[in-house]
Amino acid sequence: MVAQIAVNAPVDNTFDYHVPPELEGKLEPGHLVQVPFGTGLQHGIVLALHAQSAVRQTKPIHSRLDPQPVLTEDQIDFAWWISRTTLAPIGLCLWLLLPPGITGGRDLIVTLVDANARLNDPLERDIVELLARRGALRGSQLNQALPGKPWRVAVDGLAKAGVIEKEPILTAPRVRPKTIHRVSLAIHPKDIDKAIQVAARPSRGADVLETVAAFSGSLLRTPANKAAVDKLAQLGYVTVGGDGTVMLAVSRDSVPALVDSLRKLEKPRRVLRLLAREGEAMDVSWVYAQANVTLADLKRMADDGLILLGEQSTWRDSLAERDFVPSEPPTLTPEQQAAWAEVREAIENATPPPTPPRFRGGEEKKVADIPYRNWQSATELWEKLKPLGREMRQKPTPAEDRLWDALRQNQVNGFKFRRQHTIDRFIIDFVCNDAKLIVEVDGGIHQYTQEEDALRQEFLESLGYRVIRFTNDQVLRALDDVLQRIGAVLHASP
Repeated sequence: MVAQIAVNAPVDNTFDYHVPPELEGKLEPGHLVQVPFGTGLQHGIVLALHAQSAVRQTKPIHSRLDPQPVLTEDQIDFAWWISRTTLAPIGLCLWLLLPPGITGGRDLIVTLVDANARLNDPLERDIVELLARRGALRGSQLNQALPGKPWRVAVDGLAKAGVIEKEPILTAPRVRPKTIHRVSLAIHPKDIDKAIQVAARPSRGADVLETVAAFSGSLLRTPANKAAVDKLAQLGYVTVGGDGTVMLAVSRDSVPALVDSLRKLEKPRRVLRLLAREGEAMDVSWVYAQANVTLADLKRMADDGLILLGEQSTWRDSLAERDFVPSEPPTLTPEQQAAWAEVREAIENATPPPTPPRFRGGEEKKVADIPYRNWQSATELWEKLKPLGREMRQKPTPAEDRLWDALRQNQVNGFKFRRQHTIDRFIIDFVCNDAKLIVEVDGGIHQYTQEEDALRQEFLESLGYRVIRFTNDQVLRALDDVLQRIGAVLHASP
C-alpha cells in the first residue's frame, strides 16, 4: 500500500511513501504523519491511498501522529482548489486549514493488552496495575500518577514485550482568542472633580498648604507641623518668617494643582479626562501611552470606583492588513489594449522633470529657515505612541479624513502637513512643522475637557506652536471656510 502525501514545505509536488506493516489498515486521507524528507523528518498529510506507486523505490512512513484525521476529504478537495487557483504549493494550502501549532503539542496513549503478563520490574507492575484499574491513559496522566519515575523507559519495554500498546496522539491546539483589557468611566464626566477625591493619598503637606492658602499669615510653625512646613518651604511653596509665621509663596490660583500633586492625583485626573474625551471604553494600551500610567494605577482607580476594568476577546487574523496583488495582468478589451499602448509608450519615453524647489509661503525655503524642534519624546513613550498614531491614521474620523484630503500633498499655500503626529506625549491631528501650526478637529465630548484642552494647548504653545481648532460640523459642512482660515494663518506665519 502506498500513500500520496503532501509535506509542510514550499514544494509543488506530492510524494509517495509506502505504508509499513504496523500502520497497515490504520491510515486514511487526512491523517497527519511524519515522513523522512531530505536528511530529516517532516510533517505531512495523507491525500490518498493507492495499491502501487509509479516510483520504483519509496521510503516508509515513519509514524502516524494521531489516530483521528486532521482534515476531511472535502477540506482536502478545497485545498486542491486553492492550489490550482493561486498556483500555491498544495502543502501550504492544506496547512492554512489547520490551527497554528497543531504539531507542537504531542502526547501518547497507552492501552493494556495482556493484564496477566508476568513481570519482575516493580515499575512495570505498577504501570500494568494502573492501566488495569483506570483503562487507557495518556502520557500526561502517567506523569501525574507516577511523579518522578522513569515510566517512559518501562512503557517502551512493555510495548516491545506485547504487554501494552502505545500510540502517539496530538494534544488539543492551544490557539485561543487574544484578550484585551478595556477601561471605561464609572462616573459621569461632570462629577470628575468631586469624585476624584476618593483617590487622594494622605498628605500632611497638602493639608498645611490648603490651610496656609485659606489663612495666610495666621499659621505658625510648630513641632507638630514642622516637618511638613519645612518640606513645603524647600519646594518653594511657602516661606517662614523669623517669628515662625508661615506665608504663601505661590499664587493662590496654583494651589489646587500643587495640592493634587502632593496627594498624587495627577495620574487619576489624566485618566479620567482622557476617558471623558473619548466617551467610550478604551484599550488600556492607549491609556498607558496617553496618560503615562500603569496597570497598577488603573487597578487602584477601579478599587476606588472611578473606572471599570474589563476584558474583551479578539481573534487574531493573520491575513489582516495584507494586500494580495495578482501575479498575472488582467485580460484587456481591444479598446483597453489600444489605450494602454499609448500610455505605456508615454511612460517609457517620458523624461523625468527636474526636481522643483520647495516653497514656504511664496518664498523659496532653505534648510536654515526651518526652526529647530527643541522637543523630544522619551524612547519608552515613543514606542507606545508610534503604533497608536499608525492605527489612528488607518482609522480616521469622517471629519479628519475629509480635512486630510484637502491638506495633503502641500495643497494649502505649498505647506506640508503631517497627520496623527506625535509631539511629546500627545498625538496631534494635523501639524505643519515648517509654519509651527497645529490644526485640531474636536468632537462634542470636548465640552467636558475645556481645562485639559487649555493645558494641552498651553504646553504646545510653549514649544512655539500655534493651535487652531475646528469642530467636526465645521469641517464637514463648511470645509472651504476652514481651509480659508488655515491659509490665512499660514500666510501670516513668520
